[in-house]
Amino acid sequence: MWIVQLALRRPYTFVIMSLLIVILGVLAVLRMPTDIFPEIDIPVVSVIWSYSGVSPEEMSEIVTVRSERNFTTNVNDIEHMESQSLPGLSVIKLYFHPNAKVEAAVGQLAAGSQSMLRSLPQGITPPTILRYNASSVPILQLSISSRTMSEQSIYDWGYNQIRTQLSNVQGASFPLPYGGRPRQIMVDLDPKRMFALGLSAAAADETERDELARLNGTWKAVSVVKDGQDLPKAEAEAMVLTIAGEKYTLKTIDQQIEGTHKLDPTKKPKQIDATRTKGPDAGQKMLGIYELKDDTFTVCFNAPGKTERPTEFKSAAGSGHKLITMKREKP
Repeated sequence: MWIVQLALRRPYTFVIMSLLIVILGVLAVLRMPTDIFPEIDIPVVSVIWSYSGVSPEEMSEIVTVRSERNFTTNVNDIEHMESQSLPGLSVIKLYFHPNAKVEAAVGQLAAGSQSMLRSLPQGITPPTILRYNASSVPILQLSISSRTMSEQSIYDWGYNQIRTQLSNVQGASFPLPYGGRPRQIMVDLDPKRMFALGLSAAAADETERDELARLNGTWKAVSVVKDGQDLPKAEAEAMVLTIAGEKYTLKTIDQQIEGTHKLDPTKKPKQIDATRTKGPDAGQKMLGIYELKDDTFTVCFNAPGKTERPTEFKSAAGSGHKLITMKREKP
């Protein structure tokens, strides 16, 4: 063949060309950028709405359906959408046509979501918009277990110890631990009644925090009625209550009581649950109602451990109810 004949006539030329190919190949291999997950343009965007305390059916009616209608109007190049409604979550996946400008679509999704907030329930926050990327695929799963620690302790240890120590790995991101039993407080709310009153789950939480802030300080009893009998004035006025957030300290003539309380200012009358942590009946819960007007704090409790809550500010004979009226002490 002619190429063989040419190589035989010019051997040095072909030797030099071979050496150049080897040298350039080695340099190309050494300088070539590498990536476990190369940049792949996948035209998929996820929109995640969060609204705690709402069932999947209500989440679908309130958020998912409205979002889908809004996106079909305001976002270009949508090929199709998929949605899933979960308790407190709405996940909408938008698939775009090839060569669509996904960056522009993300901006349109953000603008459309902001315009929707006025028509959604109070307290709902703007959604999280995630563009799918092959580099976001998890490459490591770590499981922890213990024969001596509780599920809550294992979750806390993974969240506060392992996750923080791994966070300094360059280029890595770590989600929250999955599984176990995270510490939480569950509150059951009636969405229909709250919507009728113009409230949201976030508003209820803010109302309780505001009420706790109003109660902070020192209160001195002016009258105490137990089982229909008024306590002696000197004994009643010796009762001093100090409140700091969800903790309280009650001093009487001969003892000091400490505990925690939980408020529900959305009920009528407003409700309070007090649990003593130190003093007589420690560990027992007392169910009560309260009223807060300016510098006057009125509370009516049932006896510790009783499961019935007072319905009015009254202490009848034999009821076991204690009605206390206090005034705020000026600093």
